[in-house]
Amino acid sequence: MSSTDRKNAFGISLTDASKGSAQFPRIHVKWHAAVQMLETFANVKVVEAYSAGLWLVGDIAYVTGSALSLQISVPDPSNRSQYHLVSCQVAVVGSVLTRHGFRTDVTIKSMMFSHQEMLNTWLKVGAEA
Repeated sequence: MSSTDRKNAFGISLTDASKGSAQFPRIHVKWHAAVQMLETFANVKVVEAYSAGLWLVGDIAYVTGSALSLQISVPDPSNRSQYHLVSCQVAVVGSVLTRHGFRTDVTIKSMMFSHQEMLNTWLKVGAEA
């Protein structure tokens, strides 16, 4: 990695993260989320999480390269009856149309450290399940 490479919230080189989720282990999840639009929110579901980003499913095809503000309702890994509202900035890697809606691959650009740790815990717990 060159000294000019930037890293996302998980310390993954953005050059590597822009290649999409194919090279990263991922877990299947069912988390409700919303993409902040100009004056409203678009509901999406997070269906997969991986160390560099997320897969979303929703009714909108987002433009590759666009930046989005995302809010996710994530269950606590140690007490799944409690949820945390996770806010993050993501960049769209690509969208494809499926029978369930538009499936969008995003990389995480910024997120609070405590939320990063929680998602890392989910990745570890999911990999062990």
